[in-house]
Amino acid sequence: MASQIQTVETSKQQAISKETLLGADGVRAIGCLMVVFSHLFQRLSLPDQTPFMQNLQVFFMKGSFGVSVFFVLSGMLLSYPFWKRYLEGKPFPNIREYIRRRAVRIMPGFYASLLVSFLVTLYFVKEVEQPWLRLLSGATFTSAFHYLTFFPVDLNGPLWSIGFEVVCYVLMPLCMFGMFALISLTNQKRSSLLAWLYWLVVMAVVLVLNQL
Repeated sequence: MASQIQTVETSKQQAISKETLLGADGVRAIGCLMVVFSHLFQRLSLPDQTPFMQNLQVFFMKGSFGVSVFFVLSGMLLSYPFWKRYLEGKPFPNIREYIRRRAVRIMPGFYASLLVSFLVTLYFVKEVEQPWLRLLSGATFTSAFHYLTFFPVDLNGPLWSIGFEVVCYVLMPLCMFGMFALISLTNQKRSSLLAWLYWLVVMAVVLVLNQL
């Protein structure tokens, strides 16, 4: 019995290792530290610091690029199973499992943080513009679609990024489904070149819609 359990666990670990991209956790840690130090040094008054501290502060405030690192890393890791199945000629991944994993990872912590931040904001900030509308937009992950609701609450600015992420979580599998469907409809052989051409068109359309 013990040997059978060990065999199952070994098989699970091997399956996980095949889907794991080595180095991703290290890049995620670097991006996290960049963002943390950027927010910490934003609290310092630049003119009041010594020249050395001013240079240090300017350097660490560049850590806001860590947000871009997170977005790119998330896109790479989440799209990897779709690309892998596409290039190996396998069917579209289990979208229910994808949705379940995203919801479990994002929603509990986000909603708890959003609610607490909202209540604290109402208590400490006397004049809040459209607080209930912003709360609703945050709860429905649509805050990024208008400048008024861009920050769901005043006292927790970083929550703005979650709405962007969720929109991307929806758009990525939809566009991936289009890539799989295109091959089926045109009876074309799957190839990386055709996939790249498809995604160049998708990116162009997204950029145009974003500008509009």
